[in-house]
Amino acid sequence: MSNIIEIENKYLDYAERVLDKEIDRNIKEENELKEEMTHLSFEDKKRGAQIDLSSRIFDKAESIEQLKKAKEVPYFGRIDYKDSDSDKTENIYIGKTGVSDNNNIVIYDWRSPVCGLYYDSEVGPVSYKSPAGIQKGDMLLKRQILIENGKLLNAVDTNLVTNDELLLPYLDTSTDNKMKTIIASIQKEQNSIIRADDNNIIVQGVAGSGKTSVALHRIAYLLYAKGKKSKSSNFLVLGPNDYFLNYISSVLPDLDTTPVDQKTFLELVNEYIGLDLSISSEPLSNDKEKQQMQKNIGTLKGSLEYKKLLDDYIQECFDGNAIVSEGFKIDGKEVFSAEEIRNRLMFGQDEFFNFDKIKKYFKNQFKDNKSTIFGALNREYRDIYSNLPKDDPNRKIAVQKSIELEKLLYEQGEKLLDKYFKSISKSCLSIYVSFISELDKLNTNLTNKEVAMLQKDTLKAIRKKQIPFEDLAALLYLNYRLTSKKFNYTNIVIDEAQDYSLFAYNALKNVFPRAKFNIYGDLAQSIYPYRSIKSWDEVNNQVFDNSCNMLELSKSYRTTIEITETANNVLNWLHLTQANPVIRHGEDVEFINSKNNQNVLLDKINEWTNSGYKTIAIICKDELEAQNTHQYLTNNGIDCKYISNDDSKYEGNIFVITVSSSKGLEFDCTALSDASNSKYNVNDNVDMHLLYVASTRALHELCVLYNSNITKVYEGLAKDKEMTRKLTK
Repeated sequence: MSNIIEIENKYLDYAERVLDKEIDRNIKEENELKEEMTHLSFEDKKRGAQIDLSSRIFDKAESIEQLKKAKEVPYFGRIDYKDSDSDKTENIYIGKTGVSDNNNIVIYDWRSPVCGLYYDSEVGPVSYKSPAGIQKGDMLLKRQILIENGKLLNAVDTNLVTNDELLLPYLDTSTDNKMKTIIASIQKEQNSIIRADDNNIIVQGVAGSGKTSVALHRIAYLLYAKGKKSKSSNFLVLGPNDYFLNYISSVLPDLDTTPVDQKTFLELVNEYIGLDLSISSEPLSNDKEKQQMQKNIGTLKGSLEYKKLLDDYIQECFDGNAIVSEGFKIDGKEVFSAEEIRNRLMFGQDEFFNFDKIKKYFKNQFKDNKSTIFGALNREYRDIYSNLPKDDPNRKIAVQKSIELEKLLYEQGEKLLDKYFKSISKSCLSIYVSFISELDKLNTNLTNKEVAMLQKDTLKAIRKKQIPFEDLAALLYLNYRLTSKKFNYTNIVIDEAQDYSLFAYNALKNVFPRAKFNIYGDLAQSIYPYRSIKSWDEVNNQVFDNSCNMLELSKSYRTTIEITETANNVLNWLHLTQANPVIRHGEDVEFINSKNNQNVLLDKINEWTNSGYKTIAIICKDELEAQNTHQYLTNNGIDCKYISNDDSKYEGNIFVITVSSSKGLEFDCTALSDASNSKYNVNDNVDMHLLYVASTRALHELCVLYNSNITKVYEGLAKDKEMTRKLTK
């Protein structure tokens, strides 16, 4: 071991010297560019030289920053590789940033093809895919290298230890308020997804399997692999809320990749339709009958049957002349007939009501044919003044009207045409309001009572400039039908994708026709199962024509064995596949009846704080519980932050958060504020999905509080813990 440390320290010294030389070279070039900027002439600036220089200076500054960060941890692994056609063995050091010294690669970028061997292969015969084809050879050594702040801490040959043991240095640490890169600890199943071909993929991953990290590292890999063929502006990440997007925002820059666009589904829809709606957060009713009605409505709105209802309604409006009932007139005389406008509205495509396009078409027709149009409209007046004697008063009237018509047409005609199209153009929201208002006349699978509830609740929300989440797909699709507008992104990354409906996927596929979809989710974490997809197969079959590569992440890297096995009880209850934990033990999950111990939560928070944990979350089922809990903790001197769905960032280390807002996030320790049976009913599918999400947010410790009667899915575990406590007293 001492010999390994000596060898690796020697190479680290060499790598740091090269990095220092690269930093100095870049600083020198940056200063030269800045000096050149000061000597630009006025003519140079007019030609755009200033913009070009500014861009190059910015690139140099970024390179310097990346190299300085690389000095802290230049690399994390090494493989010794001998190609089958060569006698030479290459010592390949793998890091986040590639570095060369006179054409000699000192540190390989982790995304380069040969570096995939570090993640996928063991010592022995290996092969990897490169741009030149399949390369074969032998891996003679595979070594994990731990460096911190430029100091070598350890070096271990990985053929001597298990993969789980290698992971422990990266997993057995505290977390802060930002997601970390995982390039040093990428596992084989994760690497296969990161480096998969640029096609549609659907990834089913258990809680803590690294879905979000894999998604972001895949973006970095694709940008690297495609080179100049792709740029970060081609990528869009769709996340569940602004809070989550802020949480992941630091990963891509830390991977030396320019940040990509990040939006929530609501932000995307608002941008697409040109409105500023908010989400109507009407909770599920406690009344069982009403709650079931709400679920049935959500199920319909997320279905492709709902899309067909919209299609049929639009077609009916068109066929019944409701869209365009009157043509465009000037001075009461028809310039373009209603039939002509309707025909052009659907010209060349039987799919879109494109008002913008036909407005442009008819404006061009009007501009190019004004004299012809005037001649046709003026025919009546011309016939009068041409056939009557000069002193006839009717002739004078006809002449005057002809002059007024000519002035009106030439000076005001285009404005009148704009006004006309404004009057007939329909926004997606106005059509949707009409559709909802007439839904009781359409054939749905809802009861009359459910249709009435749908109409009342949806229209009430829209009047407040709000929209239920399940209606976003309909608005996105309707605006697509009205405008045929498309986005030019080439890669769409959807996280927490299990919460989207089939209709939502269908609408997204239409507005992103050029894009490859990267879909990441966990059906077990579908906290709105009544309005969401039921299986990934239905998404693949009914939306993507079976073009998606179906992939899986089955191992949980986040939680300890104790926490994972506890949460697996919920998966068993839901008849879903269990998560496989990494071999990392921790404290037993605590189950505490708080009925007779009101201070138990305060005590637990103080205990975790004193133990040095950085992030602690108190997870509540809903907003009301979270608000009350936050108030209680604040009144008792706990400095904590309440995270609502409207938050985009946070500071501190103690958080009160709802289950829905906690999705995708992780904390050192979590406490379920109330896991009583009345809160998490085992007969309610939604409750069980919520419980699973709440139970899988902690890295190290989980405490489940309840009031008298714990949820039945944890009842046996709680009794066992209580019995153990009594026996050990």
